[in-house]
Amino acid sequence: MEGSAAPPLTAFCTKLSAPETLLGMVDRMTAEAGHVDNRAIALSLTIMGAAGNFISGLHWDAHPMWEGSDRYLRDTNNDAIAAETIVWIAVLMGSFWLADQRNDREMFERVGFGTVGTADRIAVSMIENLTGVDFTDHAVERRKFYLQAEKENTRPLFEPFASIVLNSVGRGSPADPLRSIGLLAPLEWTPLSAYVAIFFSTMPQGFYDTFKRMLQAWPERFPDDEDESGF
Repeated sequence: MEGSAAPPLTAFCTKLSAPETLLGMVDRMTAEAGHVDNRAIALSLTIMGAAGNFISGLHWDAHPMWEGSDRYLRDTNNDAIAAETIVWIAVLMGSFWLADQRNDREMFERVGFGTVGTADRIAVSMIENLTGVDFTDHAVERRKFYLQAEKENTRPLFEPFASIVLNSVGRGSPADPLRSIGLLAPLEWTPLSAYVAIFFSTMPQGFYDTFKRMLQAWPERFPDDEDESGF
């Protein structure tokens, strides 16, 4: 991928993908949060940590049928994929929270709609803070795309995001539009979609469970009566 040093958004998210770093960052930032919903801060950092986990694992071995990922993605700015991953993970976190309406009603009510929406906005604002790119309009567009695909339910839930990653290959910035790949997807679609499927099967839910454990472990940091109105 681009250059030897990770671009800023990728570097930050990858750092947060380590559980001890994520917990430490949540600890520091919720201690200094003031009027902002601490739960939203914790969830936004969790979203970025999950995105970092995806980016750090985005590779596959060379195979006679396709190029290895390092070569295939050599002209791609990782921050473009990181920004897309953050939006996708935020949508998934919202879905996990809604599922808790049935599976964990107490946690569903404790997290609340305000927390999910504010966490989403914080994570998207961090894309701009770290890259200089206002990703808000892109995020709204992608969110509609994922929710529509989920509503139609005509293909595996991970495939819409895999298609976004595929169309992000070669982008030099999160500001760049998605690239057209034509009618026939490259051979690399197979290992790419397989990686996204494997990641989707365990990691986002695992990070959401980590977020819930934070709320349970630090009740004094995340009281039930926190203001859910956001900023």
